[in-house]
Amino acid sequence: MNATTVRPEIELGPIRPPQRLAPFSYALGAEVKHAETPIIPERSEGDAFGRLIQSRDATAAQAAYLGARAAFDAIPGAEIQRAQVDLPLATFALSRGDAPAAIQIARAAMPAARRAQNAALLAELQRTEAAALRLLGRGAEADAARLDSLGWARYGFGSVEEIANFDASFRSLERLAEVTQQ
Repeated sequence: MNATTVRPEIELGPIRPPQRLAPFSYALGAEVKHAETPIIPERSEGDAFGRLIQSRDATAAQAAYLGARAAFDAIPGAEIQRAQVDLPLATFALSRGDAPAAIQIARAAMPAARRAQNAALLAELQRTEAAALRLLGRGAEADAARLDSLGWARYGFGSVEEIANFDASFRSLERLAEVTQQ
């Protein structure tokens, strides 16, 4: 991907991929350059920024998560670990356009996240549910689940920037799921 030829006012470079949504991926960022700024700073307020994420092997990643889920099923008291594994499995289902499966997996994991008082995990599970509900055309339910997720995100993530990134990442996932479903 780095070999791509782009217009001279665009700068390409590798960026850290989103670890929760695409842990086995490569990400490439693109940003508009200006003559008065020869090097774009890492934390830029540029005109535009975009990213492209290329998964390496989603099938292998999903198989690994399913294996971890089976292992945690066999361990008494590992409910929170299973819930943590269920999050990417729900995301895989959503990225395939299988909203009902994403909802089922996310909802099944929520009680363990609540019992463990893991606000970040609960926020992500609720946001996955919201994205799936939106994909099914259930906008009012999706909006309610999204708002609930943001409340937990405030507690689990803390900073306004992290919460905004959290919400934006799921908006991207919703768009991907919509494209996949068509």
